[in-house]
Amino acid sequence: MQRRLLLMAAVAAVLLWLRMPHGSSHNHQPVGQEVRVASAVPCFGRLPAGESVRVVRRGRVILRTEEMPLDELDARLAASFRDRTQRVVFLRAEEGLRFRDIAEVIATAKKHADYVVLVSPKTELILRSQTGLCRDPHITFPEILM
Repeated sequence: MQRRLLLMAAVAAVLLWLRMPHGSSHNHQPVGQEVRVASAVPCFGRLPAGESVRVVRRGRVILRTEEMPLDELDARLAASFRDRTQRVVFLRAEEGLRFRDIAEVIATAKKHADYVVLVSPKTELILRSQTGLCRDPHITFPEILM
C-alpha cells in the first residue's frame, strides 16, 4: 500500500512539473516590438531606401528633414507607405532619451512599416564619414532576389 502511494505521489509530482512554466519552454511568446539593426555596407544591389526617422526629444521626431510631433508621424508614414511594396523605417534617436520615448516611436512606425530598423550611433558615424556606403536592414524582399 505504501509503495502504491509513493508511486502515485511521484506521478502527480511529474504531472505538476510538466504543467509549470519553465524558462526554456518553447511556449514562451516574446513581448515587445520586433526590430532589426542596420549595418553599413557598400551600395551595390538594391537595398530598400525606406523612411528615415530620428527621435529628437519626447514626443518630437524628424521625418527625413522635417521636425514634427509624434502624432503627425502616424499620418505621414501612412501616406508615404500607401503605395510602396517595401515599407521600412530606419530609426535613430538622440542620446539621453528614455527607452519609453523610443518605444512609442517604434510602435507608431510598426503600424505602417513592415520593418523598423535601428541605426546605431556607430553605424551612423560610419555612414557619414565614408562615401559609397548604404544602410543594410538585413531584409530580403522577393523583388531584390530577382
